[in-house]
Amino acid sequence: MYKKFICTLSVLFVLLVTFIPSAALASSTTLSVYDVTANSLSVRIGPGTTYSTIATISKGADVIEYCNYGSPADCRVTQNSPRYDMLKAYYPVSSIGQYSTSAVGWIAEADGTSGSMVSYLNHAFGGVVQKSGGTPRAYSSTCPSFSGPNQAHWPNGTSIPGDRADWISDGGVEAQMCNVNAWRMGDPEHPYDASYGYPLNGWHLNSY
Repeated sequence: MYKKFICTLSVLFVLLVTFIPSAALASSTTLSVYDVTANSLSVRIGPGTTYSTIATISKGADVIEYCNYGSPADCRVTQNSPRYDMLKAYYPVSSIGQYSTSAVGWIAEADGTSGSMVSYLNHAFGGVVQKSGGTPRAYSSTCPSFSGPNQAHWPNGTSIPGDRADWISDGGVEAQMCNVNAWRMGDPEHPYDASYGYPLNGWHLNSY
């Protein structure tokens, strides 16, 4: 009887895992992409406004969370007196030419100094190709780096939605943890179809 009970539990577990949506399973391996909505944000060496500023990013810039919600709490810290929600994130540095561990710092995700929280970031839900000449539509491999770019390109100025599965599971555009420049995007011709999706080079996109 005991062995039969264990066997039944094992079958139920397998069935449960089988029917969990793939996007939900993937969420632990992705990082959220955010669009900066504040006029400017200071990037600091630590999780608080008393730490030194190492860079300043402007409205419209894109940042990527350094670790997701399932990761250690030290990637999101609340500073009190004054109240700020601080986020550890990858930020853009043009001289580097990609998102890199060489450009990681703390920014204010939300400001509560007025008594109510004001968000400085929006979870991106799409992006516009901004690299002159366009960007490849797909790659044969993205982890740990891009290789084998597809010869087909999205031209400069193309508006590309985020991957539909990520909209449903995570609320917006997600970057791959193994390569933060690989953003999971949808297809402009099928924006509401979760079966169309592939990684693009996020450095070539301006999120919205």
